[in-house]
Amino acid sequence: MCIGLMYFTYTTSVIQIVRVRCERQITQKSYILLFMPKSVRHLYQQFHPERYNLHLLPKRETSSFSGTIQIIGKKVGRPAKRIVFHQHGLIVTNARVYHTGKKGETEYILTRIYCHRGLDELRIHSGQIFYPGTYRVELTFDAPLTDTMHGMYQSYFTYENTRKSIIVTQFESHHAREVFPCIDEPEAKAVYNLTLTHDKRDVALANTPIKTQTNIGDVIVTVFEESPKMSSYLLAFALGELHCVQAETKSGIIVKSWSSLVQPLSHLEYSVKEAAKVLDFFEAYYGYPYPLKKCDQLALPDFDSGA
Repeated sequence: MCIGLMYFTYTTSVIQIVRVRCERQITQKSYILLFMPKSVRHLYQQFHPERYNLHLLPKRETSSFSGTIQIIGKKVGRPAKRIVFHQHGLIVTNARVYHTGKKGETEYILTRIYCHRGLDELRIHSGQIFYPGTYRVELTFDAPLTDTMHGMYQSYFTYENTRKSIIVTQFESHHAREVFPCIDEPEAKAVYNLTLTHDKRDVALANTPIKTQTNIGDVIVTVFEESPKMSSYLLAFALGELHCVQAETKSGIIVKSWSSLVQPLSHLEYSVKEAAKVLDFFEAYYGYPYPLKKCDQLALPDFDSGA
């Protein structure tokens, strides 16, 4: 499993093991009713994504972001009058759906766009029937930056008496839906074309190297190279005032360790050297080359996912 961008925290965490005991008065039957999960419908059974073209604009000043996405994939299963994606906390402001057939693209007339909060679903309805085939779904949306250390959130640090933040993501295991509509299930693998519009002072990192960067006024539009085919939870990116040290593996892969400006570069030397050694070891052990062009590690003030 290679993602090209990894996070770790430079704060000390204390892991507590908590045992949850059931009250004696709860019978075995009631325990089953309380804790057995309901049957969950897998959205991959009705749509197979193949490509996501995602453009995001994070906004620190309002702690929010806006985005547009094209989802290209195949409708599978029984014909239906709706297509369903995962979402959580998104405000979808516009939607268009096109079917690609032998005679070209045909746009569907949509009758309803409904975000089901309880099931984390975005339901796109039409008076016409969605038959199995290839579709392109275009969506525009807004959402808040979270403060829960998953989805897309701000990780804060103080540098030269000024409070700053790194905008960062944590999508494992099912939090990609908080940032863009998708089929947020591990088997729904697709390629990702990511574009970020961000402050000029920010370093932009993602799974893949930067393809192009364009200055537009006070912002930069950063386009990343297309990702490998992968699950939604593996997509990762970060924006912030960062610095790094680097090393190189025996096969020529550039490895970098990044942190906020408040951390001395000397604190990153150990991690970058060890990461290069680890890649060398696994390439030799498996006899298979590291599949990406680079490997970035980012030390964060706030990160809440173990690995």
